Amino acid sequence: MSDNPNQDICDILIKIGEHERDVSGIIYKYHAYRKAAKALEQYDKRVESGAEAQKLSGIGPKIAQKIDEFLATGDISLNKSETDESSKNEKAAKTIDSPRKRPSNAKDKVKNNKLKKENESKKDSKPKTPAKSFEHNDEIILNNYETLMLTKIDAINLKINGVEKIGDLRNDTDIFLNESQKLCLEHFDDLFKKIPINEIRSFEKILDGSVKKMTEISFEICGDYRRRLTESNQIDVLLVDMLAKSDSNDFKEHCRKIKKLLIKTLSSDGLEIKKIAKETSYNQIQCLIKIAKRYRRVNFYIASRDQRICLLFHLTGSIEFVEKIQNISLKNGFLLSLHSLRRIGQTLSEYFETKQKDWSIKASPKALATINPIRRIVETMNLQPNKEKSFIPLSIGNNLASDPTLCENFRPCNEIIESLLETIKSSKFHGYQPASGKEESRHAVAEYCQAYGMNVNFKDIILTSGCSHALDMAMSVLAVPGCNMLVPRPGFPLYKTLSAQLEIEIRYYDLMPEQNWQIDLEDLESKIDLNTSAIIYNNPSNPCGSVFPDHHIRKFLEIAERYCLPIIADEIYENIVFSGHKFHAIASLTEEVPILHCSGTTKKFLIPGWRLGWIAINDQKDRFGQEIRTALNSLSQRIIGPNALIQGALINILTKTPERFFNETIECLQVRLALIRFSLSDSFFCILQQRNAHLAYNHLKMIKGLTPIRPAGAFYLMVRIEMEFFPMFHNDLHLVETLVAEESVFCLPGACFEYPGYVRLVLSLETETLQEALNRIENFCRKYFTHVDETVYDLHPHHNDHHKHTHHHHHSHHSSDHHQRRHNHSSNHHRNVHTHDRHHKHHGQRQHHNE
Repeated sequence: MSDNPNQDICDILIKIGEHERDVSGIIYKYHAYRKAAKALEQYDKRVESGAEAQKLSGIGPKIAQKIDEFLATGDISLNKSETDESSKNEKAAKTIDSPRKRPSNAKDKVKNNKLKKENESKKDSKPKTPAKSFEHNDEIILNNYETLMLTKIDAINLKINGVEKIGDLRNDTDIFLNESQKLCLEHFDDLFKKIPINEIRSFEKILDGSVKKMTEISFEICGDYRRRLTESNQIDVLLVDMLAKSDSNDFKEHCRKIKKLLIKTLSSDGLEIKKIAKETSYNQIQCLIKIAKRYRRVNFYIASRDQRICLLFHLTGSIEFVEKIQNISLKNGFLLSLHSLRRIGQTLSEYFETKQKDWSIKASPKALATINPIRRIVETMNLQPNKEKSFIPLSIGNNLASDPTLCENFRPCNEIIESLLETIKSSKFHGYQPASGKEESRHAVAEYCQAYGMNVNFKDIILTSGCSHALDMAMSVLAVPGCNMLVPRPGFPLYKTLSAQLEIEIRYYDLMPEQNWQIDLEDLESKIDLNTSAIIYNNPSNPCGSVFPDHHIRKFLEIAERYCLPIIADEIYENIVFSGHKFHAIASLTEEVPILHCSGTTKKFLIPGWRLGWIAINDQKDRFGQEIRTALNSLSQRIIGPNALIQGALINILTKTPERFFNETIECLQVRLALIRFSLSDSFFCILQQRNAHLAYNHLKMIKGLTPIRPAGAFYLMVRIEMEFFPMFHNDLHLVETLVAEESVFCLPGACFEYPGYVRLVLSLETETLQEALNRIENFCRKYFTHVDETVYDLHPHHNDHHKHTHHHHHSHHSSDHHQRRHNHSSNHHRNVHTHDRHHKHHGQRQHHNE
């Protein structure tokens, strides 16, 4: 029995939260109810009232009212507004989950079968009337759920239960639909067809006559029509009351009166109107109106004069355009909403009255625009581990970087420690050093880089505070106003974080999982235009764990040379390469393309916290000129150089770390892992990483619903989640949340790396811990894996064949002259849209490209 005196209240709150998530689709309410239940769970006595519960952190007045209701009645019902809008959806969702009403016992089953036969015989005896013929019965519900006013979850559940097409839904009378959904299904053939512009113009004339009968009301048709498109999916109409003020206390009631008057006026003018939703908002009407013999979806929005501009803007621009303008507003210190454009720091009351505090200390727009993509996503997730199981973080490290020293096996050797101690005792490095680094230390780094085939000397080296600082400086020196930079997807989130401060556009070029995450060179080339200032290149890759072969790197360099683009090379994992693969420094393969090589001591020497990195300027043809070198030295003044003590120790770290540092660790690993056989390389860290990579890959590839991509280096393994086999989860974030809640295993969702549908695993754990995590993942997937119609699975290869065809057809039209190519970028810019069709290319080829 639970020790929680409020367990019954906690259970009902969690149940309501799940209803909000699964039926209403309101995720923040789900988290709010979960948070309230957590607060009650930690309260050591029985709450006597909602007011008492409201004193706890995480419980607001609305949830307190729910608690009062439960204490009084023993149950909680949905409130009136929720009942109006979602009670039927809840019933529909329940029916969709179990679309056939099953008898509760054997007697009921016999009785129901008997009634069914009687009904069938009655039907046969009646004269049959011809059924209404429909045009679009073969359309797929999942592709048209919004037209039917269903949620995507509803459509997926219907598909699982065999109701895949519109015709199936029309013929299956056992499935409950609310009145709005029934209307949309009844008129689906009309709604499926786009509305031609001449039809909207004829409706505009009728509407003009009707609105003129209403005092001081003007209207504008927005959406696709206002953007001068020839067809539209629906008609969005903005009605503006020229006399009303949004700060009036009776504004909402005034809007409701206008809505009633509008419907009455349109009906009296001969239009057939069917409302498809009850009042969703005080200023909105959703309805079907018969126009030119077809029912069309028409949405009316009512605004006051002072709200007109913002609402008109939102209703006219595409979703992508509005999001972009909102981001631009945020960078300039403003918040743009449906009703207002206001400065950050100003607050609006319920009726939009502006209030300014006496103190108004504002953060800079650049600071506010700086976003850690991982933190932004993770902080919105509900990550509550299972207390009965030890927590295993396969996202090991901080929010942006993996930390190998968190594993007990990985510690710097005594010689590295002694190098630092000698530096401290020498008393020569307690003061400032040159901002770009001590000359002797820069000589040591130049020799270290020469071992990788780079043609550099100490003048080409800038010491930095870690590799992240090196990337910051490299991007900053090439970030001219209005430029764009190309970055890999999936890729290290820091690139996006740094771009916000620099106010540059980031354009993603795709990596191909079906080709071991090699660069999609055609996609890369299509993103280049005259404003492209640099390409960011990461090898070995975080998060993919891929290592590029030299022939692939040379093809990449050919594009950079053709378009005269410098490369920022993030090669911090240069030493973490598995046997059978070889790292090639990109600067060693070209004399034509200027390279800013970014690396540091973090990985090979296991000292990430010492924060010492560098930029090596590889520029044999002097493409950068003196300006870039001068600018980099100027940027180093911002922190007046990296840690002086580590600079002093760097020479001995790079030149005197003994080979036995690696060999002794290899012997230790061999004793602990006597049954594991593989060829030993010169890096103990590579060995453990490779062993763990094989272990994880071989285990994960046997789990149904998962497709791991075999890594060749670094710390990471990317795993594709075939979400169609896990239909109960909305997306990869939802799946990871549940994995943490049930199995206490946390791995980063692919959305953190701009690649949804995947998760990233970190391999730098002890083998026993990693094996335990893999076992839990296997149990979790076995529990939730759902067999889906195999034809759905087999469709992907055909889809990708088509995608490849159009992809190469597009490429064949590129001009050979690179200046013309860059001028023509605007015609290809649509490829910037986030599409991940190529995620599925390897769907039917798993063994081929992973083995």
